[in-house]
Amino acid sequence: MFRISCFEFQIYKKQINQENLLFQEFVYENDVALPNGGGETTLPLSKFMQEKLPVFLRRYEISYCKEDDCIEYFIRDKITHEQISYALVLSLNRFAKQINVGRFCPGLYKQPHCKYLSAACFYLLIHHFAKIYHLSEGYGIYLETKPATYKKFFSMLKDFNLKVKRIILCNTAEVCDVYHQDNIDTSMIVRIGGRLKVEG
Repeated sequence: MFRISCFEFQIYKKQINQENLLFQEFVYENDVALPNGGGETTLPLSKFMQEKLPVFLRRYEISYCKEDDCIEYFIRDKITHEQISYALVLSLNRFAKQINVGRFCPGLYKQPHCKYLSAACFYLLIHHFAKIYHLSEGYGIYLETKPATYKKFFSMLKDFNLKVKRIILCNTAEVCDVYHQDNIDTSMIVRIGGRLKVEG
C-alpha cells in the first residue's frame, strides 16, 4: 500500500495551493468569473455573456431568499454593501411548467457604467432559478410587462427568444419563451434567511 509521510503531504498541499493561486490570478486577469467555492467553471454559451457577467460579478453580489416555489433575489454593491435592487421575484408554476418572472427591477440603470448589466442579471437569475428547482429543457419562461419595456429591454436579450404572446388589459404584454439550459456556474449566489416580502 502506498503511503506518504505528514511532511511529504504538507509539501504536496503547499504545491496545490500555489497552483490554485496562480490559476485564480490568471482567471482574474482574463475576466473569467469563478464561483466563490470552486466547483464549476463553465462559461456561458454566448460571447456577450462571457464579457458582461464577469463585469457584473466584480461589482455586485447576489443573495436570495427561498420560500416554497418562490425566490426573491437581492443585489448589493460589493464595496458599499448597499442594496440597489428594488424587486426581483421569480416563482415556479408547476402546473404550467414555467418560470414566472413576477418582478424584475434590479435598479442597475441608476448605477454608473452599467450598460447591459441588467441583461447579465436577468440571464444569471433565470439559470440560477432553474438549477435550484432542477428544471429541464422545455420549461417555459413567462412574464408580464408594458409593451414599451418589452421593446426597449426584453426583446433585446439575445440569449433568450422572448416574444409577445398577446396584449391584455391595462396595456400589458404577456411575454413567453422556452427555457434552454446553459451550464453556467451560479454558486456565487448565496442563500440568506428571512421570509419573502408579500405586497398587499
